[in-house]
Amino acid sequence: MSNANKPVKHDLFNAILKQGLTVHVDFDPWARLVNVPPSIKRDGQHRLRLDFDSVRCRDIKADLFGLQAGMTFGGVYWIVYVPWTAVFCIAFDVGTKGEERGILYNEDMPGSVIDALVRRAALDEQQKLIDAVTKPPKQASVQGGSNVYSIEEARARRAARGGKPAG
Repeated sequence: MSNANKPVKHDLFNAILKQGLTVHVDFDPWARLVNVPPSIKRDGQHRLRLDFDSVRCRDIKADLFGLQAGMTFGGVYWIVYVPWTAVFCIAFDVGTKGEERGILYNEDMPGSVIDALVRRAALDEQQKLIDAVTKPPKQASVQGGSNVYSIEEARARRAARGGKPAG
């Protein structure tokens, strides 16, 4: 789905916040006009958690250009500003088990995040291939005539015949 078919970011953000839900905003901390503590830029953290009930978060405002909130980081108050052009995901909590729903604005995702996702997917695929080659299947079976034997049973039967195929 292209960004043209997705809700406008500030409308989605405000709608979630008005429902009293916690909003998670993933963004590029190095994007132009972003104002966050240096530790967030240094650590490459990409997510803010915003809600009206939080002691750490006050004065949340969202307009056509971006979002602003007074937040506390390590005991230090900071006025955070994130322009919508830096935001690539807006999500909210559903349920109590850490489940989330949201909209990914993948066209706005920074290259560093895309690269990390691609690397992670490649490593996951590589591990699946390694596991497939190095780990024997748990429920493998061999069919002999009308009987079905596990690999271990088939090897034992073959060894009992002196290593000769059944005939």
